[in-house]
Amino acid sequence: MEKKRSEYTIFYDNGVRKLKGEYRDNVKDGIYKEYYISGNTKCEGYYRNDERDGEWVFYSETGEITKIVLYKEGNILEEENDSKKIMILDE
Repeated sequence: MEKKRSEYTIFYDNGVRKLKGEYRDNVKDGIYKEYYISGNTKCEGYYRNDERDGEWVFYSETGEITKIVLYKEGNILEEENDSKKIMILDE
């Protein structure tokens, strides 16, 4: 049986898009993008089975990349910000 896919968008009170994403069978699954009230991108990444997965990029309100985080099944594997790379190791 094919899973039901849908897209959603949420707006600020002023009508500017706040976030958009995709659902599959009522869980976040697919591309996700969040915005500042100015309309500029705040972060973007991918959800798989309601957990962050893969590379997520975070931006300042002026559009500069502030950090990049690599996730696997909702867990942070690696984070890079201010030109510093931080590796997260499983214990």
